[in-house]
This record gives sequence, C-alpha cells and structure tokens, in this order.
Amino acid sequence: MRLLAIPLRILLIAVSALAGNIAGDYLRQHYRGRPGHQWRLLHTNQDGQTVVALNPVVTNFLPALLLGLFMTPGSLLAFAAGALTSFLVGERYEISFWDLVDLWVPTGRKPTRR
Repeated sequence: MRLLAIPLRILLIAVSALAGNIAGDYLRQHYRGRPGHQWRLLHTNQDGQTVVALNPVVTNFLPALLLGLFMTPGSLLAFAAGALTSFLVGERYEISFWDLVDLWVPTGRKPTRR
C-alpha cells in the first residue's frame, strides 16, 4: 500500500500545480486584459493528424511542482505557487527557457527572440 501512496502523492501535487497554473492564467487574462496561454487538449500537427496533448508553461509549472514536492502541505503549496507564478510572470521566461534548452540539446528549432 505504501508503494502506491508515493506515486499518488506525486500525481496529486502535479495536478494541483497544473490547476494552479490554469487558475493563475485565467486571473491574469481577466484582470490584466492580456491573452492567456492556449490550454488546448487537441492539436493538429504538420501532417494534419490530431494529437492529444496538454502544453503547460514549463517555467511556471516546474517551480510549483518542486515546491509542492519538497514542502508540506504539498498540494496546497503547489496550487498556490502555480497560480501566483502564472498570474505574475505569465509566459515571459518561456521562450528564453526553450532557447537555452535548444543550446544544450539541438532540436533544429529556430530561436525566437522577443
């Protein structure tokens, strides 16, 4: 039973961080009038095939996830951290983060600068 509790705790914290990101993005869109992140579940790739995927903003999701994993109460802190970072930061650091990742692991993607 203990072996099942650890993955379930991690899953609960990840879902809480994602829910916090969605809530913070909604608040940012509502109060600041800026467009929100595209939280689509269905995408169409270049070949015209439908792909099911969820694209969280990694620079907002990872800090909330890490805070939730290493602090208590995890799910509450993950939700609060996700909501705060999405509301305050938005997608500001996302492009820079992926440009940095592209330097380490070349993917052939052209760097995007703002």
